[in-house]
Amino acid sequence: MKMTKKITISRVIRLIIGTILIIVFAFVPVFTEPGFPLCFSQLFFNLTCPMCGMTRAFIAIEHFEFETAFLMNPLVFVAYFLFMFCFLQDLYVMIFEHKRYSFVEYMMGYSNHVDN
Repeated sequence: MKMTKKITISRVIRLIIGTILIIVFAFVPVFTEPGFPLCFSQLFFNLTCPMCGMTRAFIAIEHFEFETAFLMNPLVFVAYFLFMFCFLQDLYVMIFEHKRYSFVEYMMGYSNHVDN
């Protein structure tokens, strides 16, 4: 029986986007000064949402500025862990595993399909 790697378009797209984000965040300087709010809820309703500051916090983590990241958004460590977990699992599954579903595909219900 020939074993083939299960490479889905969604996995490839996630890996490409994840790689681009990691590279871009590593080269973008950390902005800690308050400026024009980019968040939709802050801009139009003057309310902070749970994701406010998350992009800048991701950039701070990429620069190993953990205290700055925590001050920008305390949830960043949970979000970054989940992002890296999914990214590394997709990379591992794509390179080493055969016909195995990633965490994201499992949560979306793809594991219920039978491969022929």
